Amino acid sequence: MKLILLVVATSISQLNYANETGFFTVSVGHAGVFDRDLDDPEVVKLEYRFKPTKFLQLAPGLGVSRAGNNANFVFGFVERDFYVKKHWVVSPNFGAGFFNDSESLNLGYDIQFRSGVRIAYEFENKMRLGVELFHLSNGGLGDSNPGTEPAFLSLSVPFGN
Repeated sequence: MKLILLVVATSISQLNYANETGFFTVSVGHAGVFDRDLDDPEVVKLEYRFKPTKFLQLAPGLGVSRAGNNANFVFGFVERDFYVKKHWVVSPNFGAGFFNDSESLNLGYDIQFRSGVRIAYEFENKMRLGVELFHLSNGGLGDSNPGTEPAFLSLSVPFGN
């Protein structure tokens, strides 16, 4: 037990705050990775993440996504970067936005909450190549709350140094 606590404490102490830059991110992915009956689940997503704030080192951002089935999501989010190794960055995030349902993807309400994580490899030039997994849910605001989980491959380009 002491060994496990030591490993966890050492790992947490090695988490470092990532660089102070903004990012423009282009992502391609799949909506509803756990939904078998979803038509045209391909998704393209664009995000702009501002420089981290001094308060809790949170980086605010804005984004938009469009699925092949005509579902759209416009959202804001906050994210925090942690280096877990020299080039590996883990970025948990949370956000909310407006979702426009499609015929095959109805999430039960216009307002949706997004929570997820991005894991990326950061190159020497600060560009990042990563994978992302999110959960979208209306948080019980609608009569139904089916939720969905989109997954993405993303490329982030530093911007605004």
